[in-house]
Amino acid sequence: MKKRDQIILPSICSILKLIAGFMLFLMLASLIGGFTSTANATQKLATEDFTLAEEAYRLGRMAYQRNDYQAARDHYYRALELNPENPLYLNGVGFLALTLGEYDKSIKYFEKALAIDLKTLGPRSEEHTSELQSH
Repeated sequence: MKKRDQIILPSICSILKLIAGFMLFLMLASLIGGFTSTANATQKLATEDFTLAEEAYRLGRMAYQRNDYQAARDHYYRALELNPENPLYLNGVGFLALTLGEYDKSIKYFEKALAIDLKTLGPRSEEHTSELQSH
């Protein structure tokens, strides 16, 4: 195994653990209604931009599922352009970058999404994320 692989592989494992923990946390938070702050922030967006961003993200997911990564990138970036603080859109770009082997870029987007969620959901969310990561 090359030295580069010895460095990258543990990092990828850490990213995947973080993602899995984050996704589980989001599911739990949605069950207990922890998204009131996100809902308030969403209401401040112009309805048209919000709808366009959602549509761009949806098209990006469809393109990603078809392995049309260039189209996915275009749609995800359009969604982020319209709503740059949406963790879901940031995670979409992060997963795309991870798929394409752009590990540094994927980490950047995942960390930004996590920071926004921690800020939005409050300090208890950090405790839950830490608990999930330890499993």
